[in-house]
Amino acid sequence: MREDLIRLHRLRSGQALRAGLYFPDFFPARNALGYYHDALLGGRSGDSLYRDAESCQDRMTTEPVSPRSRSDAPFYSLAALAGIGTGWVDVEINDLLFTALLALMACMLLGLLRPRWPWRWVIVVAMFVPLTELAAYTILTVKPTRGQAYGSLLTALPGMAGAYGGAVMRRVMDNLRDRK
Repeated sequence: MREDLIRLHRLRSGQALRAGLYFPDFFPARNALGYYHDALLGGRSGDSLYRDAESCQDRMTTEPVSPRSRSDAPFYSLAALAGIGTGWVDVEINDLLFTALLALMACMLLGLLRPRWPWRWVIVVAMFVPLTELAAYTILTVKPTRGQAYGSLLTALPGMAGAYGGAVMRRVMDNLRDRK
């Protein structure tokens, strides 16, 4: 028994698994473990995989593969300003169609500028419209009506159409530009 332990200590883990020193022969999991171990590693030991990883590190560069994408923070602030402006127009003018048009235009512009995940522009713009009305209700003397407050929540519908329409227009323009 002691000789097996010394031999186990000297063997590498892959060799020990194949030699059956971790599990006795009558244990059925040894065969399954050996099969999956060989299938995953391709019959290679851990040391050869480690040497391959070291050689790959020598060939790696420190420069990124693709250029870093710019931050979306300015676009989120633009979306917040558009939502606040749309909410202020809704409080002052009290015209739901004009409010919907402003939300549509703002989300379409943001969808054109950043077409990835266009739903995020709808959430940001549509979130600030009722918040602006709430601020007008608490701070200003202008009091929006109950219908106007509920209608401000509906700005997400034209905003969704605008954001996805802008994203589709951007992708179409990119495809047309790439064909030349």
